Amino acid sequence: MYMAHNFFNNVYYELPRIFKSTDGGVNWFVTDTLQGMKPISPNAGPGFGFLKSMTWNDNVVFTSTYDHLAYSTTGGYDFQVRTDLPPFKMIVFDEGDGWIHAVSYDNKIYCNNGGITNNWLPLSNPFNITCIEIDPENHTIWYAGSDNSGVWKSVNAGLTFSPYNNSFTPSKKVIGISKDAGSGDTIIVATDKRVYKVWQGLLVNTESEETILPEKYSLSQNFPNPFNTNTSIQYSLSENMFVTLKVYDILGNEIAALVNEKQDRGIYSIQFSSVDYQLSSGIYFYRLEAGSFVETKRMMLLK
Repeated sequence: MYMAHNFFNNVYYELPRIFKSTDGGVNWFVTDTLQGMKPISPNAGPGFGFLKSMTWNDNVVFTSTYDHLAYSTTGGYDFQVRTDLPPFKMIVFDEGDGWIHAVSYDNKIYCNNGGITNNWLPLSNPFNITCIEIDPENHTIWYAGSDNSGVWKSVNAGLTFSPYNNSFTPSKKVIGISKDAGSGDTIIVATDKRVYKVWQGLLVNTESEETILPEKYSLSQNFPNPFNTNTSIQYSLSENMFVTLKVYDILGNEIAALVNEKQDRGIYSIQFSSVDYQLSSGIYFYRLEAGSFVETKRMMLLK
């Protein structure tokens, strides 16, 4: 609680209080007060914080003040402030290896090997992270949401990210990602407008439980462009059709056949990695053919 009441033009404030329930939310009691604790809200943004217990030890609880990370090792009592750490906008627990990962407001990912008082290693990343989900069956695979460029993916536990899918419409601001064990390559993605099921590049709007079906063929500009190592190519099919998507060098030599199969009507996003083909920096072209529809676009690789 932040403002107690307003009486005769005077405003009285109380320290933010932390409440706990042990009976499923029927009854609540105060466990601690914490100066400068951020209010808890599902809304993303610098004005809001979190209160989250460790998945394998619910006696360890984390929250964020406006200036630093705070934690309790006694089930929400006696919070301590780590003045050597910045405030975090989210925290993620990896049960696969026991690591803790937190994202600061300057978009650094801080990693800790599970020792609460140990050092936290900061890692930089190229985009504004809104949420992180770690694959429960492979803790080196991370999915991260962004505020304007869809979903990114890491295959090395957050050391580097590459674009995974940015074809969400009408908004690319991702506010939540869920990856269940046994779900293969399927993830659930929530933007601030819709909820999607994403697998193999195809988007399904789970709000209407219908595939998002385009009305015309189209080939989008790859993202990012220019790119370093990885980029995403999105295209739309208005009919079931045999499709080829190929990459060529500036001399017209075929470099890669990314798609060569019959596909259903829908929106697709294909990942292209220059590492797989040992490409050097330069101009390349990608060409989509689907029936009578043919379109070619240019992309630039910068290393």
